[in-house]
Amino acid sequence: MPHKVCCYPLNLTYAELILVQTNTVKFLGLHLDSNRTKMTHINSLLHKLSTVCFIMRRLSHMLNVDTLRVVYFFRFHILIKYSIIFWGTSTTMHKVFLIKKRIIRIMFGICPRTSCRTGLRNLTY
Repeated sequence: MPHKVCCYPLNLTYAELILVQTNTVKFLGLHLDSNRTKMTHINSLLHKLSTVCFIMRRLSHMLNVDTLRVVYFFRFHILIKYSIIFWGTSTTMHKVFLIKKRIIRIMFGICPRTSCRTGLRNLTY
């Protein structure tokens, strides 16, 4: 039977200001919460990646594939690569890869139901 830990609220002051205790904090781009779960960070990451997906959809009508590839690595790939050690073991990481497939299909003009393996081969460095 696990021991219950009793947490007392901290009353910290600094320069006569009361510091408020929060459940989440953003540190070096990672969202950390008091329960040590990764859901806060993953939800934030999914929101950012969806925004990049929207941008890519808008740009796909104006730019060629090579320029879209630069935008992909500049906006999408950097977000994934930065914190993959933090979120990569999560049970919801498949959502990140679904958005990645969606962006690849947008870049290469592939139908949403078509396999994106062709686009992945063209996307390598």
